[in-house]
Amino acid sequence: MVVIDLGGGVAPVGVAELKAWARISRDDEDELLKLLIAAASAATEAAIGTVLARRQFRLIVEERPRGGRIGLPKTPVVSVDALSGFGFDGDEIVFDPADHATLSRDGLSLVLSDRVWFASPNGIDITITAGLAAKDAPAAARHAIMVAGANWFEARTGAEDSAALALPREALGLLRSLRRVRI
Repeated sequence: MVVIDLGGGVAPVGVAELKAWARISRDDEDELLKLLIAAASAATEAAIGTVLARRQFRLIVEERPRGGRIGLPKTPVVSVDALSGFGFDGDEIVFDPADHATLSRDGLSLVLSDRVWFASPNGIDITITAGLAAKDAPAAARHAIMVAGANWFEARTGAEDSAALALPREALGLLRSLRRVRI
């Protein structure tokens, strides 16, 4: 499965909040702080398996999973916004998600109708909206983003230092209780 982040959403931590927490008084590096917040948010989302800022994703599915249930890589899924398949001739076939897609109650998986699978031997394109509302981001995740952003701002290490690209140990400790275990 290919996953494309279509963007949007409001970051769970703003520049002003990070500056206040890290005691940064200058305004000349706000663009850098925005980038650090985005990087820390992405790393936090990857660490806990939850999208913290509600936004759209495009999923490209090339073959039917065993059992027909698609495990969703970006969760929690709020809605299935668009659904299309590609027939034998490569032409796009548009399906109504309300009629052909069933989202699990927990927002972790999706089942498509047999009609979609049979009509789409050349892949399926699904657009979903996933993530928490900005106000619902867990405090520990928000704190981890601020810890990572401030740490990276202070360290200013080069990209060639692979340890600098990882979340700091303190941030990972904050996220431990938020990790979702999949069996």
